[in-house]
This record gives sequence, structure tokens and C-alpha cells, in this order.
Amino acid sequence: MARVRVERSSVNVADLWTRRAGIINSYPHIPGSDACGVLTEINGNSSIDIGSRVVINPALQPPAGQRSWTDAYRDIVEILGYNRAGTCAEYCDVPIENVFPAPSHLTLEEAAAIPLTFLTAWRMLVRRGAIQRGEYALIWGASGGLGTAGVVLANYLGAKVLATAGSDHDARLIEKLNPVGVIRYDHGDIASQVVKLIGRKVDLVFDSVAGSTWDQTLKSLRPGGRVVMAGTSAGDTATFDLSDVFYNQWALLGCRMGDEKDFEGMLESVTTGRLRPVVAKVYPLSRMEEAHKALEEGNIIGKIVVNNQE
Repeated sequence: MARVRVERSSVNVADLWTRRAGIINSYPHIPGSDACGVLTEINGNSSIDIGSRVVINPALQPPAGQRSWTDAYRDIVEILGYNRAGTCAEYCDVPIENVFPAPSHLTLEEAAAIPLTFLTAWRMLVRRGAIQRGEYALIWGASGGLGTAGVVLANYLGAKVLATAGSDHDARLIEKLNPVGVIRYDHGDIASQVVKLIGRKVDLVFDSVAGSTWDQTLKSLRPGGRVVMAGTSAGDTATFDLSDVFYNQWALLGCRMGDEKDFEGMLESVTTGRLRPVVAKVYPLSRMEEAHKALEEGNIIGKIVVNNQE
């Protein structure tokens, strides 16, 4: 095991879901899946020195010899802040396998913003979506933590990104992430905007929205394209013609977080590409309620970070 003194954490939509869904079995409950801090104690062998700045992989798995599934993700048994004490605290105890050196080019706030959203986005794009250089990717919810991570990573991987926005303000900020174009929710039919902008439909849809937008997702997707979905913020249900799926040979792929290989791959991409997450605002730990409300209101671009030392 390892103990990390948490200097910064961040807020995710998963924290809101956990709070609302009634899945917390006992109180007090410590939320938070992301952390950047200092390694203060180690019980076991590690190549990381005490005193090093580290980030934590929020997905906890059993030892390799005890796993029963081919896909290691299926063996995730605990998630920080979900069914295990999270990172919105002064210290966090986790298996040493979940502790990694923080990318040196990132600030404390930036490093705390990457674990959950960049892990999920990396798995969506690489392991599930198999994005290829030069392919067009439509990214729903591009102003949120997962969406901005998707834009940053997809650009790094050589995809041509179309990012969605719902206002002039959001569009201006998203344009700073250098997508090929910004598609506006408030400018009518999404699929028509896509075709007008690039002359065809996209190869991959990066979707954390679903629900009421599902029809536009499928209308924007080329035959043989892929949809990778990791959220349903616009609703849990959608109606569509199943025959369109096999006729167009679409691949509909679910995704949720990732395993240790994904986390290692994500960190390598962030480090090699000197990638940076978008930090919207920093709150002291004493104002965690305000941080949750800000995320619920949704008028932000990127991640809300928490200073655990205040």
C-alpha cells in the first residue's frame, strides 16, 4: 500500500452521480476520484521515491494472479470516491500499483485534472474506438471535463476533431483547443452542419451525452463508423431503427474508465505530447459544496479542481 498527501483533487460528473443515485452504503463518505500529491509512505516495493509528486489511478483491481477476465477492466472492483474512500481528503491510501509519477510539465492543478477524464477519453479513443490518424471524430459535450480531454487527446492522436458547443462563449473557448471546426447545438441539425463543414460524415463519434442527441449521432456517422459511448447526460433512453445498425455496419461501443494499461498509455501520451487539460476553476476543499454546484450548473469549460490544502 501507499499513502499520498493529496495536494489537489478535482470534481467529476461521477461524483454527482454517486451522490444522487443513493449508492453510498455508509457515512461519512469521502468523494473524489482524482488526485495529485506527494508520496509519503510505502508498504512494499516501488520504483517511486518517498517525497515524489504523484498522480493516482482511480480504478483499483485485484492482483494479476487473481483476475478471472481476459479484459482486465472487467475486474475493477473498487473506484475511488465511488465504493471506496476517495481523494477529497488530506491523505489517500491506495495500492502502490495505482501510484504513478506526475507528468513534470503539468502544474498541480493540471495533474489533478487528468486521472479520470483523460483515462476514460484515452480508452474511448484508443482501446475501444481505435481512432486512426486523419479520421474525423465528432466529440459531444466538448466543453466538459471528459469532452475537453477527448479533444486534446484526439488532436494528439492525429484525428480531425469536430467539437460541439452550445453558445458563442463556449465556442470561443473550445476553438482554443484547435479542432477542425465547432458544431453548434443551437444552430440546428448537427448532422447537416457536419456534412457542410467537412463534406461527409464522421468516422467516429465520442459520446458522453446520448439520450436526446442519439438521433443526431447516428445521422452524423458514416457507414462502417464507430460510436464510443461513456455517458448519458442527455438521457438514458433513445429510440432508433436497429436495422440501420447492421445495414450501415456501425459499431456501437460502450466504455467506462479503463485499466492500468490504459492509465499507463494515457500518461505516456500526456507526457510525450506535453498535453495539458483545461482547468476551469479552483476551489478550496472547504468549499466543496460550491464546486459540486458549479459542475451541476454546467457553465464551465474543462475541469473544476479542488485545493485540498485549503
